[in-house]
Amino acid sequence: MDLIGQVKSFITKGALIKRRDHVLLGVSGGPDSTALLSILENLRNDLGFRLTVCHVNHGLRTTALRDEIFVKKICRDLGIKCLFVKLKPLKGSSEETARDKRLAAFFKIAHQQKANTIALAHTQDDLAETVLMRIIRGSGLRGLPSILPKRMMQGFSLIRPLLSVKRRNVLAYLNEKRIPYKIDPTNRQTKFLRNRIRLELLPLLERKYNSNIKESLANLSLIAALDYEYLNSQTHKIFHSLKARTKDKIIIPLKRINKLPRSLQRMIFYQAIEALKGDTRAITHAHILEIEGLIENKTAQARGHLPQGILFQKEKGRLSVTLEK
Repeated sequence: MDLIGQVKSFITKGALIKRRDHVLLGVSGGPDSTALLSILENLRNDLGFRLTVCHVNHGLRTTALRDEIFVKKICRDLGIKCLFVKLKPLKGSSEETARDKRLAAFFKIAHQQKANTIALAHTQDDLAETVLMRIIRGSGLRGLPSILPKRMMQGFSLIRPLLSVKRRNVLAYLNEKRIPYKIDPTNRQTKFLRNRIRLELLPLLERKYNSNIKESLANLSLIAALDYEYLNSQTHKIFHSLKARTKDKIIIPLKRINKLPRSLQRMIFYQAIEALKGDTRAITHAHILEIEGLIENKTAQARGHLPQGILFQKEKGRLSVTLEK
């Protein structure tokens, strides 16, 4: 099966795109997103969806204008509408901050263009790199389903049609079709952890331990995603049955939460924080242990301060979660 057929099968089996969907595709000009643009352009009539491209210029690299001009040209040649967003550069911003700003731009453009689906060009290699990076940082089950084929975010379907594709196959496709692309020079800079994993650690693991390590790590993530999805759905039901909520406070009876398995207790803590804050990325395992210590403390009243102004308090047989003002 050729790459277009492989991606079509992945889209169909996972119900990533439905007929009459309007897909907004993020294209940087790099090999992965350029290949996905070519593949979706080939599939759009067959699968019956609309395709619009969005390019985000972070203004951080000297090649940013070159990449923007390149994306503009390939979209013009293909007859595909392309929208451009230029972000205000933030010196010293992290990869995570840049990603968040890029996603926010995609959500904004998707809303403006009435697109219901946002497509990103992550490959199996990206998934393997992310899983390994999270293992190195001490992630548990919650962090392993790092990049999913499809998920809902802010009312949009976020899809990754290349997630079963190896990067070498993407490059082979581009070379075979003689499709040009641009290379981000920062991808070779080993000051970034992800780049060190890609350039140093993964090749070592492939060479010395498991030639299929990328596929193994990707499978680990997808298996963990199925387990986590079930646990999360059960936790969601329990959380909504036992919590009381005001605008800025969540209250959980300690007697009821203490009867739950520890794994569900911890997931309820995360859900409580997410319900108030909308984001739990700043919360580490050490913070969860701090909450557990607060509950297990024999004093009737205790409190704990977490990042981003999150306050946990134990009083009168209840655990309350609030945002400090």
